[in-house]
Amino acid sequence: MPDHPQLAGMAIGAARDLLAEARAVCDRDDRVSEANIHRVRVNLKRVRAYWRLMRFALGREAEQAGSVRCAQAAGLLSEARDHVVMLGTLARLKGKAEVKSVESIDTAHFDAATKQVVSEDDGPHPAELIDWVRLAGLLDDEQSAWAQLMDRPIVDDDIRRGLDRTCRKARRGYKRAKKSPDAQTMHGWRKWVKRLRYQLELIGPDSARVIARLDKLGECLGQFQDLAVLDRRMRQAEGMDKAHRKRMRKTIQARQAKLLKKSLKAGKKLFKGKSVAL
Repeated sequence: MPDHPQLAGMAIGAARDLLAEARAVCDRDDRVSEANIHRVRVNLKRVRAYWRLMRFALGREAEQAGSVRCAQAAGLLSEARDHVVMLGTLARLKGKAEVKSVESIDTAHFDAATKQVVSEDDGPHPAELIDWVRLAGLLDDEQSAWAQLMDRPIVDDDIRRGLDRTCRKARRGYKRAKKSPDAQTMHGWRKWVKRLRYQLELIGPDSARVIARLDKLGECLGQFQDLAVLDRRMRQAEGMDKAHRKRMRKTIQARQAKLLKKSLKAGKKLFKGKSVAL
């Protein structure tokens, strides 16, 4: 077995640990809990970020195959996660509105939106519909793929090239967001920001400052995306009073505008030059 340099060994070891933890969740009695579903999704996002590090070591085809497996596995949990996200987003919006108002306010549009999300007409709770057998199978395939990498000679320079590519993608996402800050563009930017954060946490121990900045930026972009998920639901809410739906969407858009401003300001500090502001 070849002797792995430090960076490749760190990525492989971390990915295998994350996958083992996610796979163990599939066999837990409380696997449908919000915390467990969230844990599996985050672990898969981290592993997907590590596949991006492997692009130049293994080739584009192998990187994309691993990324697709992770995306498919995470996709099995997306509906359940979106359900929780929408309820949490509504609660935060309502809380902010109540704090800002010195008098009692009309919260009918928040209540109507919440009713749409938890409507009994939607059938069983999304968490109850997760295909855990298929998820376990995808995680087993991922574990096997990473285990096979232990027999591959991988040089650190190829891992660093993967990190440099992620930096470029995150910077490009910032530039696109400045020009066209729609939901799709912002979501694409967020994915590369999160991947950069996960990669630096793994192989950039001296990058604490930029990791903290990426974390704050990722939080803003995450809230923007959560609002976009809720906004899509509001557009589809045919049974909701039109006045309530219009007011809810106006509230969402106002909050997104503030988050966009904060995100672009944070992005400027990180990506204003040709390299990330380490």
